Amino acid sequence: MFVALLSGLLVGCGGVSDCGVADVVQEIRQVEVGAVRYHLYLRTSGVSDKTRFLVLYDR
Repeated sequence: MFVALLSGLLVGCGGVSDCGVADVVQEIRQVEVGAVRYHLYLRTSGVSDKTRFLVLYDR
């Protein structure tokens, strides 16, 4: 029963960005400073209480 419910949640997301199964990661912007390109991402976590993190990568 639990497996059937879980598989229904996974299949039911179907491209929706706020399905609650995994974190949602969106690239906000790319900025090039000198020879280094920076990528800014917004990561949204949580099922009912959403927490948002800004993450900066240099690759």
